[in-house]
Amino acid sequence: MEIDEFEVTEYLGEINLSLSPHYCIENHILRNGVWESHVVEILSLILKEGDVCVDVGANSGIHSLFMARTVGETGKVISFEPSPEYASRFTKQVEKNTGLRSRIELIRCGVAENSGRLKLFESGEIAGNAYLAPEYNPEMWNRFGPEKFTEVEVITLDEALDGRAVSTIKIDVEGMEVEVLRGAKDTLARYKPNLVYETLVHCFSAEKLLAMQSFVADAGYYTYFRHPLVKKFVRCDYPHFPEDVVALHSSRLFEYRHLIHNRKVYRFGDEATKDMFGSEMLFDIVGVSDTSYFVGFYSADESLVEYQHVETTEGYFQFTWSTLHGTVLFTGWVFKIEESTLFTTNDIALRSSGGQVLRGNSEEGSLYLLRFQP
Repeated sequence: MEIDEFEVTEYLGEINLSLSPHYCIENHILRNGVWESHVVEILSLILKEGDVCVDVGANSGIHSLFMARTVGETGKVISFEPSPEYASRFTKQVEKNTGLRSRIELIRCGVAENSGRLKLFESGEIAGNAYLAPEYNPEMWNRFGPEKFTEVEVITLDEALDGRAVSTIKIDVEGMEVEVLRGAKDTLARYKPNLVYETLVHCFSAEKLLAMQSFVADAGYYTYFRHPLVKKFVRCDYPHFPEDVVALHSSRLFEYRHLIHNRKVYRFGDEATKDMFGSEMLFDIVGVSDTSYFVGFYSADESLVEYQHVETTEGYFQFTWSTLHGTVLFTGWVFKIEESTLFTTNDIALRSSGGQVLRGNSEEGSLYLLRFQP
């Protein structure tokens, strides 16, 4: 059967595509102009020039091409697609973008918790969706019966990457996301890459989603979605997932702090601060739960000096900070104001405690910290 093809130029600005209505992703672009705009937006925010990133379940290569364009000439996209049919579509799309060819490496196999072989079953109403499994799953949105499948090779990410540094891993594998990451434990531990993955609450089982949430949390990650109104990353956990989330490792939160909604910055420029640190300082707070925060300390030129994980107890928080006078213990208070977390307290109350007060200012107000003598 001859497949209709429609030539599209300048998709997302500079990408050329040959699209067929017989494939679900390509059909969606023909009807709506873009595929998963929320994922495109997340990728455009977290990918940087020169990044090496991974696309697991690359399908016909639409996101891989956008990622390749975003990481630039010095970047690389390593894409995995086990379906021979979809991999052929992928190759066709890449061939239409000569300037991006050298940035993309296609590996024609699936990704799983263990290397070996699995069955690939098609799902959905038209071609373009599929899932990997040892056997047919009747609870999936199957396109055909259990007798129709393709046996394919699967590999772990740790084995495929072989120690290679990566900055972001995007995963779209129809509910098999946690198995993919279980096979990438060494890569996650070594490089703490950003994770972008599907969280379809209405399609995936609660058991699957909770297993994924537990895995990424144990690995030191926090999950966010790009809020369409505030235009920032907002924390989310099961069952309050959108279609896709981005998981940021705690060690990289301050790399993306400008993208996070629950964040406050205070500039300490008073004489007490300058006496302790030799210059004014920035105090950057990123909230990850009602009682848990990451506090970053920046010098006047906004270079990160250090960061700490701070837990609050009954509204109080404490941390130690290295100063010109040695390590000093500070404390402050946390209040909720209009659903936004602010760190603040009263100057007079602090002074009555007998410590030295530092005052930081932001657009939202002031933050007072109490220095206890070492």
